[in-house]
Amino acid sequence: MSPQSFDNEITSKTSTVLTASSVPTPQSDDKHFDYKGSARLWLEEAKCLFLRCRSPPASSIEELIKEIFGYEPYTDNAIDIIKHTKKVFGDFRNNFNNDIDALVTKYKERQQRQHIFNFLYILSSLIRRVTLNDLEIEDFIDEAVANKVFSRFLAATNRRLFNENGNMEILVGLLQSAFKASFNKRDIKAIKALDAITCNMQVFSKSGRNIAMNLELY
Repeated sequence: MSPQSFDNEITSKTSTVLTASSVPTPQSDDKHFDYKGSARLWLEEAKCLFLRCRSPPASSIEELIKEIFGYEPYTDNAIDIIKHTKKVFGDFRNNFNNDIDALVTKYKERQQRQHIFNFLYILSSLIRRVTLNDLEIEDFIDEAVANKVFSRFLAATNRRLFNENGNMEILVGLLQSAFKASFNKRDIKAIKALDAITCNMQVFSKSGRNIAMNLELY
């Protein structure tokens, strides 16, 4: 599924969650309430939040929903959209982890091609490991790779301000660290701990609302 199709599907499901609730919205007196517009804003800010933190605390998600839709955390409306948001973040994380696994596979295949007749490679293959080299990883995972992995999320940001704040360098560092954490086996706990690398990034949203950027994460 293309990133655009993925986004359209998420936006559609979010609109459905909003309209299906039996509880009136804060804008219930407005017959022209823009559910799709709110869903698009929610997706934009969710993407910006994901760049800061792949596993945000529940309090941050609750505050995000309150800021966008006006729902208090204890209401039925909030519970529905919070549950939906957590599921979407789960999908985001799975895609991210799959991208990391794909990079690891690609790197190992490249190493195999380069060292197919190398005795050290043969020795390492006997224990089913390919050696990690920091310099090679830095060369393998650069800004172009980070742009590709995070493209659907970066599309939700103000790229000029995002780049001016040095955030791409931070994302490259995140990818390199996640790559190392997943090199021999996917380590979800170690990858989750890497949220500390990006949690303080200033992620300006494309709309200028900057809701995710101002959320307290810890």
